[in-house]
Amino acid sequence: MRFTCRRAAALLGASTLILFAACGDAADKTGDDAGGGSSTREETDALVPSSGTIFYGRLDGVTERYLTIAPDGGNEQEIFEAEGCAPCAFLSPDGSRIMMPAVTDDDRLTTATTGADGSDRTVLELPDESLNLGPGAWSPDGERLALAGWDERHPSRAGIYTVRAADGSDLIQITKAADGSIHEPIAWSPDGRRILFFVEAGPVGPVTHAGDLFVVSVDGTDLQQLNPPGVLFGRVTAAGTAATWSPDGREVAFGGLDAEAGDGRGAVFIVDVESGDTTQLSESGNSFSSVGWSPAGEWIAYSGFGAPAVSLADPDGGDVVALEATEGACCPVWSPDGTQLLVQRGTEGARDLWIVDLTGEVVSRVTEAPGDYFGYSWGGASE
Repeated sequence: MRFTCRRAAALLGASTLILFAACGDAADKTGDDAGGGSSTREETDALVPSSGTIFYGRLDGVTERYLTIAPDGGNEQEIFEAEGCAPCAFLSPDGSRIMMPAVTDDDRLTTATTGADGSDRTVLELPDESLNLGPGAWSPDGERLALAGWDERHPSRAGIYTVRAADGSDLIQITKAADGSIHEPIAWSPDGRRILFFVEAGPVGPVTHAGDLFVVSVDGTDLQQLNPPGVLFGRVTAAGTAATWSPDGREVAFGGLDAEAGDGRGAVFIVDVESGDTTQLSESGNSFSSVGWSPAGEWIAYSGFGAPAVSLADPDGGDVVALEATEGACCPVWSPDGTQLLVQRGTEGARDLWIVDLTGEVVSRVTEAPGDYFGYSWGGASE
C-alpha cells in the first residue's frame, strides 16, 4: 500500500519529518560496536527482549516505510509506504492495531486502522463533504480515536474530534479552534478522561514545530494550557513524543523550549495538571527529542539534540542518571513492562533500532537495515 499525503501534511502542520541528526555529534562515535554492548544477536542471547509489538518508520530516500517487528527482530512486516507524511501512523496501546492516514477520492484526509500485520483495514468514512479527520491518538482501551479535524470551507470547524475506533461512528467534537488552527492530539490520559494536544506557533531554532501544549476533558470542558510563560513545547517526533502523561494522570512531562532565546535551547519540565505548577526537571541546554514516563512512574527517560546519552530522571526527587553506555544513542521509548528502552544508535543515515536495559547495556539489536528511523513505539503483546 502506498500513498502521498504532502497536501494533507501541509494542512496538518506537524507532520513533516523531524531533524534526523537528533543524536548530534555523539552519534558519529557509534557503529556496529556502539553503546557498550556487542552488535550481534548471538553475543547478547543471555539478555531477552521484553514482549510486545514494535512499530516504526524508516526513511528510504523520499519514501517513508512503516513496519512492525517483534522485539527479538523477527516477524518484520511492511504495513504501508508514504511520502511527505512522517510521522503519521500510531500503534494502539495493546500493540494490536495501527492508526494511519487515508486519502479520499476528493483529496481529503481521513483515518484508517489496520491490524498490526496489515490485515483487516478499515477506512473511517467522513461525515460530510468538507471535513478532514487526520490521525491523532488512541484511547487507553483502544476503543476510541482522537483525531485532528479541519475544514477548508468552514475554518471554524477545526478542532479535536473523537470517534469509535471500530467504525468511525459516534463523532464528537471536543475542541473548537476559532482561528482555524490545527489542534493535534498527542495522548489520552491513562484514565481516559483527558486529551493532551498541541497547537503550533512556528519554528524555534532547530525545532521545526513549536507551540503551546494544552489539556482538555473528553467532554470539551476544563481547557488548560500547560506550558508556562516564556516556554514553548517542541513537537519533536523522532520517537514517541516529547510529552508524556504520568501513569496516574496527574502530571505531564514535556520538552520545553526557551521562547525568548529562540535558538532551540530548552529543558524537561513537569506540570501538575490540576494546579498548573511547573517544575524544571533537567538542566537547561538541549531541546529534547523524546520524553517518556515509565509505565510504573518511577523514571522519566529522555534525550536531546546533541546530547551524548539517554538519561533517566526521578520525577519525585529530581535525581538524573545519564546512561553512559548509551553514548550516541537517542530517542528512548519504554517497553510495555518498563524494564527496557528502545533506542536508535549509529551514524547519521546508518542507524538501527536497539533495545537496552536500564543501565544502558545492550539487550538486542532489533533492526538490521541501517537508515534513518522515526516515529517508533512499543505496544503490548497482541493476542
